[in-house]
Amino acid sequence: MLLHAWRTVWRDVEFDPATGSTSVIKRQTARADTAVPSGFAHFERDLFRGRRQAFALFRSGDALFFCAGRHRWKLGQPGLRFAHDHPFPFLSRFRVFESDRVVFSSSYSHIGRLLFALLDPTYDKIDEDSDFFLAFVAENAQSPEWQANIRNRWEPAV
Repeated sequence: MLLHAWRTVWRDVEFDPATGSTSVIKRQTARADTAVPSGFAHFERDLFRGRRQAFALFRSGDALFFCAGRHRWKLGQPGLRFAHDHPFPFLSRFRVFESDRVVFSSSYSHIGRLLFALLDPTYDKIDEDSDFFLAFVAENAQSPEWQANIRNRWEPAV
């Protein structure tokens, strides 16, 4: 499935939810502001595993899903919860819980983003959402209002 890259209109991401494999597609022209997505993909380099991990949020039919590599969760299911925190100012931790049990965890460094935020006097929640896809997921993905809005605005993935 073709997903929009989270932070740029100059790339798309071909994502296979069954395997978690990805291909980044560099666009010749910027994606139009009016382009309707099926979802978004983003990458973070796991601090302890050392490899780049793909994350995706997408619509398939009327269902919404979040993927971390080949791991997939249907949004809205009971007991599913996402958490994102900063145990240190330059480090983020993202976790997926099922019935209060951690089933996925990833930690990543964001020193560059931290420095930029400290230097930018206009840095706000919009910048933070752009910089931290996984924080956005943790804050919004299980919200019934957000899910209803996405079902109205995103096209189902093909």
